[in-house]
Amino acid sequence: RNLYDGTLANYTDQAGFRGGAEFGYNFSKRLGVALGLNYAAYDRINKAIVGSSRTWLVANAADNGKRINGNLLFYITPFSGKVAPYLTLGANITQAADGSGESVAYGPSMGGGLKFNVSKKLSFLLDVLTDQTYSDVAVDNASPAGNNNDTPWDRLSRVGLGLVTTVGAPACVPSDVMSISGPASANINEAVAFSSTSNSVAGTGFKAATAPVLYTWTVDGGDVKEGMNATYTFATKGNKMVKVTSTNCGGMDSVEHSINVIDPCDTNQPTIASSNAPATLVSGAAGSFSARANGTGVTYAWDFGDGSTATTANASHTFSRAGTFTVKLKAKNACGEQMKEFRVVVSAPAVVVPPVAACSISTFNNVSFDYGATTLNTEAKAKLDENIAELKASPACSSLKLKVCGGSDSAENSTRLAEQRARAIADYYIANGIAAANVMTSTCAPIPDCDKEDPGRGCRRARFGNTSKQ
Repeated sequence: RNLYDGTLANYTDQAGFRGGAEFGYNFSKRLGVALGLNYAAYDRINKAIVGSSRTWLVANAADNGKRINGNLLFYITPFSGKVAPYLTLGANITQAADGSGESVAYGPSMGGGLKFNVSKKLSFLLDVLTDQTYSDVAVDNASPAGNNNDTPWDRLSRVGLGLVTTVGAPACVPSDVMSISGPASANINEAVAFSSTSNSVAGTGFKAATAPVLYTWTVDGGDVKEGMNATYTFATKGNKMVKVTSTNCGGMDSVEHSINVIDPCDTNQPTIASSNAPATLVSGAAGSFSARANGTGVTYAWDFGDGSTATTANASHTFSRAGTFTVKLKAKNACGEQMKEFRVVVSAPAVVVPPVAACSISTFNNVSFDYGATTLNTEAKAKLDENIAELKASPACSSLKLKVCGGSDSAENSTRLAEQRARAIADYYIANGIAAANVMTSTCAPIPDCDKEDPGRGCRRARFGNTSKQ
């Protein structure tokens, strides 16, 4: 029972002694269990506090305050090292007071301390342990009923120094995982390698773990892999906890590593920032198409709507026919794609009629007729053929308007012959491809003086057929 009345002197003036032993087993370097037996003198169990209203605590002056108790304790050592703190949790069974009517008291035990490791086999302890006992009357043969203290239990506390030794050389060196090497962040769907550092091989200040050692990896408690190293590919984003656990004859040890998995596509969506396409074009003329997209690893695809495509950001295209075309642009990368459409109206080119050059013929061959004749002889036809060839050689000349006149000499003195001779020439032109609408006939003015340059009657030079421009 806690008899502390507010002064440290009253609490310690009659401190008793304690002695005991424990036998334990270490499941790992962080967890062990022990059975203990203690003999302790709790002098204040049967001592009143002078001048205190708690003199009711004096229960049995004949009781010597000495108790035997046993403990089942679990030792938890969260950190290892030369000086290692530990916690104790467990239960106790304690010898009851004479005349209490009970043989034992029982209850939970808790405490802690520091372990000073001198060597593998020897350690010193600074230990504090409190045994809470039920019922209240068992340990000190005193009940709180009707008094100031209404707690239904007693507490037996002890502080002590201890010595820990390992009996026999350990046959097993526990495995010890020291750290995990791996990145602090990674992308989804990216293979990420992790490696562990442990005492699989002896190093400075530690021995190699006793084989065999099993290394087991998990991510958030699942996706189990085995080996000292592991590679994971994360399909989802978020903070992941990677854990490696080593297991051998000495128990288990583990260490964790946090990694933040991100989705690069959150900031790498392909977005068409600018694009251009002509609204109108003329078939046969090249048009320029351009695009620029945000994001990395972006590819471009143009579909011009006429069966032609391009795979560059900037492209040139010529439509071979007129019409209205829907041109499609696609920007794409590993994270997605974006599309955009353009309407392009293609018209036929304007028909350009080249200017007709003026006809360069200034004069034509004239022909002569025999006396009294109105038909063309071979010489006349040959001259007219030359005229016809020149007229057909140029579009401007082929449409030339012709004036054909015929003449007669003074011996013939016949207007009828002149007209018939002009008609014979015109008919020859028309028969050889000259449009009739382009040929006009008339009589020629007579030649007043005609030298006799040919035999026969009349003047041959006056019996002519003349061709000129209208």
